[in-house]
Amino acid sequence: MAPATENASPCPTDEELRQICQGGSDAAMAESFFRHLEQCPVCPARLDTLWSRQPQSLPNDPAQAAPLATSHATSSSELTRLLDRNDRNTYDLSFLPRPPFPSCLGQLADYELLRVIGAGGMGMVFLARDSRDNQLVALKALKQGASASQKARQRFMREALTTQSIQHRGVVRILGVGESAGIVFHVMPLLEGENFEKLLRRKGPLPLAQVVKYTRQAAEALEAAHQLGIFHRDIKPSNLWLQKPGAAGEEQVLLLDFGLALAEFEEVGITSTGVVIGTPAYLSPEQAEGTATIGPASDLFSLGCVLYEMLVGSRVFPGTNTLEIFRTIAAFRITPPNHYRREIPERLNSLVMSLLAKSPNKRPGSARALLDQLADPLLLKQPLLNRRSVLTSGIVVAVGLAGLGLWKITRPAPVPLMQPTLILQTPGAIAMALGMGWNQANDGQTIIWADHQGRLWRMSLPDQRAQEFGQVNFTPALLRFSTAFATLAVCGTFGEVQVFRWQDKPVALGVKQRAPVQGALTDAVWDTAQNRLLVACGNEVSVWSGETGRLTATVKPRFGAPVTSLVPRYPDIGSAWVATMVNGEVGIFNDRDHLVLQKVLVNSPATFRLAIRPDGVHAAVWSESGQIDFWQPEEFSYLLKTNILPETVPLQPEGEPAPIRAPLQPRWLTYTPGGSTLMMLGDREGAGEAFLYNPMTNRMLARLGVDDPVLLTVDYPQLWALDRGGSLHLFDNFMGAS
Repeated sequence: MAPATENASPCPTDEELRQICQGGSDAAMAESFFRHLEQCPVCPARLDTLWSRQPQSLPNDPAQAAPLATSHATSSSELTRLLDRNDRNTYDLSFLPRPPFPSCLGQLADYELLRVIGAGGMGMVFLARDSRDNQLVALKALKQGASASQKARQRFMREALTTQSIQHRGVVRILGVGESAGIVFHVMPLLEGENFEKLLRRKGPLPLAQVVKYTRQAAEALEAAHQLGIFHRDIKPSNLWLQKPGAAGEEQVLLLDFGLALAEFEEVGITSTGVVIGTPAYLSPEQAEGTATIGPASDLFSLGCVLYEMLVGSRVFPGTNTLEIFRTIAAFRITPPNHYRREIPERLNSLVMSLLAKSPNKRPGSARALLDQLADPLLLKQPLLNRRSVLTSGIVVAVGLAGLGLWKITRPAPVPLMQPTLILQTPGAIAMALGMGWNQANDGQTIIWADHQGRLWRMSLPDQRAQEFGQVNFTPALLRFSTAFATLAVCGTFGEVQVFRWQDKPVALGVKQRAPVQGALTDAVWDTAQNRLLVACGNEVSVWSGETGRLTATVKPRFGAPVTSLVPRYPDIGSAWVATMVNGEVGIFNDRDHLVLQKVLVNSPATFRLAIRPDGVHAAVWSESGQIDFWQPEEFSYLLKTNILPETVPLQPEGEPAPIRAPLQPRWLTYTPGGSTLMMLGDREGAGEAFLYNPMTNRMLARLGVDDPVLLTVDYPQLWALDRGGSLHLFDNFMGAS
């Protein structure tokens, strides 16, 4: 390297700089150069000049990339199918140069950009065609385009060079890097298959042998990176790709996106904007704290989170938003996977829990050590009972049957009664919601309720003092609070709505209005993505602005039957909201409130409720027939399984038969944030009953100790139940039942 200033590292020569750009340098030289860039006032401009003279930089051996490119040659009809979408209306492509022809989104160097494959925080990935040989590739470009900062350009380039330096079949290859029209990009082979986020959403928990195989392949790729002193820092299902079987006829897991990778001498921390680096649900505790040096153990913890999800079908750290996820990480109470899936052998269960140890020192020492454990031939073997234990157990069972009588064997297992940890008096409450404080000095949890006279009350915790703060001139039926926008909606029995902005004191927005609909109110939900309230009355749904509090639209989708409930937005499955109807149908709506699908889920008209798991893996449909159907939620086109709910009658005194009871009418159904437990509120012979249910084991976990509950609401990790008498019951240990 050429000499620089007295205290700075020497500047690289032109040849060394060219090697770095072309990926011909080793990882140590590249990292040394990136540190130098942060201090040198000259080299950033030299780097830009070199890139502008070199539109693309392909590997030294072009034949090395040819098999990957030629394997994706495609016919014109297949290409037409791939391009059958309008990405210009979906993504902001203003950073791209003007397209050379109408069917192209833009062109960078020799690559015609045909459609968007995906987009992240910094980069956008395109399906591109190399105009030199007409082959299809994937091209990742920096979204800021020519206006990108030097730091962003350096980080983007480092991702390509880091990936290029790891020569392993489990790491996606970089075919070239370049710059065109001021936009930096790198080129990769076009992958066939899907990422694990989509795979798990489509299939749910995977077979044990497959889980071990996929984990082993991912660990092999991690070991190759760790051998070079490179730590990924963002292992998650969407960054693991399952490549379709190739010539060898075997699936291959690929490790994607080294955009957050760092070398072993660096330390992780809070960025200048105060954001922890990584994806919250898969962060190791040391990453979440932002204080410890990151090493192989952090990547292994994140891989353990993915392994857990492949086994169980839900995340280790549940939560519907970042704050909830960080709460669960801080609490660090991990339920072993064999609690949800009994066939998981003890050795595999222990391996998962060791990967998820809070202390890095208690995890496997390296990816190589993990691979050794995964290769254990006894990993998937269940221990065998010896003959003496089997014989003894058989004798005990036989004696028990003779002594107790056959009828006791067929009696239902008892459902544990979960008692509340706190009971609050909310006089006259007929509707309630959980909110937050009004100002910085009072930012704790707040209980809000309404009484029959339309008076609105609040109680701040933990002082538990009730205060009246407003009134509406109609009979309240539902309260809905949007934490994202600090807005309270009071919904009346016949579709009236009054919206309050929750600030130093509640401020009413607009005036009370009643939607021009026929029928009584059945449900209301906040669509936080668009800051609006959806209210169901009769056969119609009215839409209210959270900004102005006014009625903006009425959706009349020709249901032909009254709407019974609304399920809010789940972007992962591509729908804006879902409605259930009394005739057993479900309707799916897009962002523009257009009915895109209407389907019968319950054959005979019956009361039913729908819940979509937070990660979009499946949708649960609970009907009054006493069964729960689990559907693929995108279009409800595939029934995954059906569970018959276990009997919920408590055991009677010895010798007395269980009474015959009316079926439980579904009233409310939702998942816990992690998706492992369903919370159920039903009505039996005019009285409410509430349960916690594990859909994987088909077991009633607990019955809530509340007489005649009328409403349940969750603020993880707390569950609140309002009874008909106006008392509010807190269950702050309800996740322990699962």
